Amino acid sequence: RKPPEEIIDYDALCKDFISEFLSEATLATVPKLWAEVDWTVPPVFLEQEFINALRGKYKFKDKRKYTDKLARLRLLTGEECYIMFHVEVQNELETIFSRRMFTYKSLAFLRYDTEKFTALAIFTGKAPSAEHKVYAHETYGTKTTYEFNTYVVAEQNEATLIASGSLFDLAILAIKYTLDSEGDDGQRFKFKRKLFELATNRGNISIDKLHKLLTFAGEYMDLPINLENEFQATTPYFESFKSDTKMHTTWRTRTLAETLYKRATGKTVAETLAEQAEKEAEKEAEREAEKVKTVLSVRSKTDFSVEKIADLLGYDLAFVEATLAAKNA
Repeated sequence: RKPPEEIIDYDALCKDFISEFLSEATLATVPKLWAEVDWTVPPVFLEQEFINALRGKYKFKDKRKYTDKLARLRLLTGEECYIMFHVEVQNELETIFSRRMFTYKSLAFLRYDTEKFTALAIFTGKAPSAEHKVYAHETYGTKTTYEFNTYVVAEQNEATLIASGSLFDLAILAIKYTLDSEGDDGQRFKFKRKLFELATNRGNISIDKLHKLLTFAGEYMDLPINLENEFQATTPYFESFKSDTKMHTTWRTRTLAETLYKRATGKTVAETLAEQAEKEAEKEAEREAEKVKTVLSVRSKTDFSVEKIADLLGYDLAFVEATLAAKNA
């Protein structure tokens, strides 16, 4: 088993990715809404507020993980519209899934007093049955039916995802490749190489978005340690980052390497080097202070000449002379 810090948090990965690529995700899954949104107005993410408001009111009995992103969008008409993204990362679907989706809508209606609400369920594993896509209930003639948008990764076509040019579709492809290679690490290795090549060969992707996509794909397409090491050692994308002063790298490669490094450590390479240099300077100062202390100790206990002290301690003669001169000044 992998140590806790190395276990992939697919829930957090999907949440972060949808946050970064909300426009692309909406275009790929709810295109009619995308066309009516004023994307010059940044979306407002409300899932934490939503969750806090519901704390203690709607409890889940199991330990399953759910990825929910609730965003408030501004339409071109000036109206506000809410969209709930739910990514189901489990392979076995719970029987009350559609009821959960209906509950979200009901609670959002009560919380925000709006009917401008749409929801999307993205299934990353097992394809859902009809009962998972629609909530239907009847009590003595009173009927409730709730349908929501669904997107099944397993049903997506590889060629279509590759041809679309959308970074969201490449992320979906990473999920699909992971699903299709379940139990076959060798096949996943090949898929991961292919995904990285597809992404890095596109010239119309900004550095920032590219690194976010590859960070998502790199984490999601989990490989055993030995294969991951081989992947990074043999993939041209990583080879360009090796410490070879003779290697020519473009500004794009250097910038991407810097961005990925900062993503992983929270610091830029320059900041890390500066910290290392500062620590080394502090250590050097401590060493110099210790040398001074040693010279003065020897002089106080002996009548050795400056040359004798320098030879005994293995210090530079000029250093010993300067140390004793400073003491006598």
